[in-house]
Amino acid sequence: MSAALFRHRCHRWFPGLLCVLLLLPGNVMATPDATPQATPLTLVTTFPYYELDVSLDPKTPALEGDLTLQWTNATGKTQSYLYFRLYPNAAYYTGGSLEVSDVHIDGRPVVTALADDTTVLQVTPGSPVAPGATVNISLHFVTIIPVDTPSGFGIFNHASTAGIWNLADWYPILAGWEPGSGWYLEPPTVFGDPTFSETATYRVTISTPDTLTIIATGAELSTSSGPASGTRISVYESGPAREFAMTLLEHAASPVEATTGPVTVRVTLPESQDTPGLATFMADTAARAMETYAAWMGDYPEPEFDLTVAALSGANGVSWSGMTWFGLDSITRDGTFSEEERTGLAFVILHEVGHQWIASIVGSNNNDHGFMSEGLVNALAVLAARDIFGPERAELYLYSWVAGPYSSLLNDKRDGIADAPITNDTNGVIRSLLIYGKAAVGFIAIQEAIGEDAFLRGLGDYAQEFRFRISTPEDLRRAFERASGMSLGPLWAFWFNEATATSADLEKVLTAWSSSVATPIAA
Repeated sequence: MSAALFRHRCHRWFPGLLCVLLLLPGNVMATPDATPQATPLTLVTTFPYYELDVSLDPKTPALEGDLTLQWTNATGKTQSYLYFRLYPNAAYYTGGSLEVSDVHIDGRPVVTALADDTTVLQVTPGSPVAPGATVNISLHFVTIIPVDTPSGFGIFNHASTAGIWNLADWYPILAGWEPGSGWYLEPPTVFGDPTFSETATYRVTISTPDTLTIIATGAELSTSSGPASGTRISVYESGPAREFAMTLLEHAASPVEATTGPVTVRVTLPESQDTPGLATFMADTAARAMETYAAWMGDYPEPEFDLTVAALSGANGVSWSGMTWFGLDSITRDGTFSEEERTGLAFVILHEVGHQWIASIVGSNNNDHGFMSEGLVNALAVLAARDIFGPERAELYLYSWVAGPYSSLLNDKRDGIADAPITNDTNGVIRSLLIYGKAAVGFIAIQEAIGEDAFLRGLGDYAQEFRFRISTPEDLRRAFERASGMSLGPLWAFWFNEATATSADLEKVLTAWSSSVATPIAA
């Protein structure tokens, strides 16, 4: 496998100022060392190719259609079995399901079997697939869409009253492959949001009622009247992308656009949430963020980036390849867009746009190592805010919404390990404090230890080396070490693998950041 996907989200921001006013310095140091040897860059040249031809039945509601997948075995091992993830079968999607039939490989019918966890479908090829060999898989599927189900953060759901269809994980997708670990087949946890897959290219043809507006991963190639009255057929292409997600709106306002280089940023809101000034603010902020992140981590690979809404539960935003969904109910309820709301929404936009790079372009496993996506993006969002809005705003974000919630844990004389896999026994609140808060502080501590130039150089090298691939925490750490010529082992372990931080350690990082905040970060 070439790369893997994590799914990323930004939880509800914390209202008010939760600034920490701590005084004692910490004593965590990075140590000089010989510059680690750089490893050769290996970029993906062949991606899996999905073709989907589906139709939406809004009454059932269901998506039914055919999928073909051209897959080249890049795992480095002969594969006797292939595995598809059928995420709509997760128990928390009440009323949702995904059924697969008529599976063929290279035109021949093959044996399939559902695992005890029905989100895993095992497919047995007629003969094992050798490394470098290519197979063509075809299948038929029917996906039942849950209605008004907030579970799983609302990422796969028809919110009937709002007239919003959020469709993530709606089709069979080849399971992710982790070098050294193999196929990732872990059951979804009660927290939802399980997606893990490899970078692919897509061509999707979808038939829908012509009253629906489609916002999807990739770019629309064509649209035409369907064979049945009142239907429309739309064709999209995308890739390289981690998945293909869609939002369908029953009553959409006219989109608002901004541009950044060759990329069009488009915001499409429901008429009921088209608060004056909101869409323009979202488009402009996202475009400025994309310019900053592209300078640090390389070009954005698609010609379009879409922002739209979702009926989210427990999150303010969720990012997918080429698009981000925002929960805007609390902002649009009174029909006005206040300065306080602008400030809060701006950070969510910076965070979610950062996920287009970490870890959509640059892959990692959010189920096992959420800190290296959520924590790193939160740290980068603070740095981007300093470039875009100025040091005062960036300091507000760092103290209030990144470090502030985590400080509440330390003030209670508790800490936790940031680099820990999510399980059904995980305390979701504490995990959020660790991966969004502690981990972000840890990355800022690394930036302070090695300097901004080395930090951004390491980030850029990491983004290049693992563009469209899967990375591990060790890959990220080594990138910073190569850029700085320093060993980060103790510092890395302290913030990400241990649970011994104190309020004094947090304050040391914040004080150092504040003392340097007047110096802009060079792209």
